[in-house]
Amino acid sequence: MFKEILSYLKKQNRLTKLITLGFVLIFFAAYSLIGIVYKNYTVNKQIRSIDDEIKRLEEDNLEKQSEILYYNTDAYTEKLLREKLGYQKEGERIYALPRQDPEREKLIREQQKYQEKEDGKPNIIKWYEFFFKKDNQVSKNNGEQKPSSNNAEPVITNKP
Repeated sequence: MFKEILSYLKKQNRLTKLITLGFVLIFFAAYSLIGIVYKNYTVNKQIRSIDDEIKRLEEDNLEKQSEILYYNTDAYTEKLLREKLGYQKEGERIYALPRQDPEREKLIREQQKYQEKEDGKPNIIKWYEFFFKKDNQVSKNNGEQKPSSNNAEPVITNKP
């Protein structure tokens, strides 16, 4: 096959060889140019993403610096003392209002349901469960706690 190609090239005239060589060079140059353009595109894309990240980090930094300045002010210290420690100014009255906490309210409802269920039991059954059905029994092998079959834990509530 190689001999056939050589014989074909020998038969071709000089102009055809130059045209073929020109096409090969043009193809090689186009292939190289496309590779360079693609590499340039990916580098520019990375530069844009890094610039965006730098802008975001500068904004975060500015925000953190303003928070630090606020935390060092007397107004923040006063607010913190009022909220956490209950301090007040002279002549000022503080009223404690109950908070609306959905998790706390859910827990209270569960406690009330459990208490209603327990109130319906006779006293002798409550004593039996108290002495003979423990919520968490310690296993003999590693001192780990075994979960009991009774998932509800008794909760003491003070009913007025």
